[in-house]
Parts: sequence; structure tokens; C-alpha cells
Amino acid sequence: MQVLKAWVDGGNYLGNHTYSHLDLAKVTAEQFIADIEKMDRVLRSLASPAPIVKMFRYPYLSEGDTLEKRNKVRDYLNSKGYRIAQVTVDFADWAWTDAYMR
Repeated sequence: MQVLKAWVDGGNYLGNHTYSHLDLAKVTAEQFIADIEKMDRVLRSLASPAPIVKMFRYPYLSEGDTLEKRNKVRDYLNSKGYRIAQVTVDFADWAWTDAYMR
């Protein structure tokens, strides 16, 4: 928590990635949403001088195993003012190994 506090005190943003890093394909939409809300409580406890930007990234980049789950979570995120953070680089991408090592 101290690292997160220092991060936001420095004016940086923190996004929501769920509290427990759940895979929406393996839990219900309700369980997943409850985990998002649990992380929201943690994020709110880290009062920050930075403006609130509500970004969410799906753990495992998984939006669920059914259209119903995907839509339920997307509707929830939208209702709470979240934008979905897109992924452009994966740490498992071997092409970036040298750059990360430098």
C-alpha cells in the first residue's frame, strides 16, 4: 500500500484490474463485478492529487466465456464511468526483451 500511495502522491494514475485478478471465463459476472468493487474501495482509500481517471484492464485479457457475461460487465463498467484500457505490449513478447533489459 505504501508503494501505491507513493505512486498516486506523485501524480500518477492507478487503474482497476480487479482485487483478486479473477478470470471472467471462470467466475460469474456478479463475482467479477464484486471483485472490481472491492478494488475500487482500495483505490478510493489512496486519496490522490491526480484527477480520477477510471480505467479498467481485464485480467488475462479475458472478457468472459459468454456474450452475456461480457455485456453485463461492460454495462457495469460503463455505468461507473470506466474506460477499458487496451493492451499494446505483452511482457511475454520476446521482441521486447532487449529493450526491457536495457
